[in-house]
Amino acid sequence: MHMIDELVDIDKSNPNLMKAMDNMFKSHFWELKFNNQLAAKLQREP
Repeated sequence: MHMIDELVDIDKSNPNLMKAMDNMFKSHFWELKFNNQLAAKLQREP
């Protein structure tokens, strides 16, 4: 299942578009996760 399935107004018949959108969502998720981990680490350090 693609994360893009959460959106309803995307042309899902184009596999290249679906792959690109899924990769975009994944990269933003990892960026957010990294930023949250970094913020937590900085809060723990004196």
